[in-house]
Amino acid sequence: MKFVTYRLIKLNQPIQVRNVDGTSNSGGAITHKVEVNMFYKGHVERVQMDIYELEKTNMIFGHAMASSS
Repeated sequence: MKFVTYRLIKLNQPIQVRNVDGTSNSGGAITHKVEVNMFYKGHVERVQMDIYELEKTNMIFGHAMASSS
């Protein structure tokens, strides 16, 4: 198994995480992010990913959605 070490970047302000029912998530706030290279079908892009304590899930990929007014 190959292990990779990433440099954690501390956020200026923590991001509070809420469950679907509005309660605070037991994992606490998001306090750090990392920058990684994502490779997909010959394309590479440098992205920032928030780091968060998950209980039963190894990784969640999210997508920022722009809302129109």
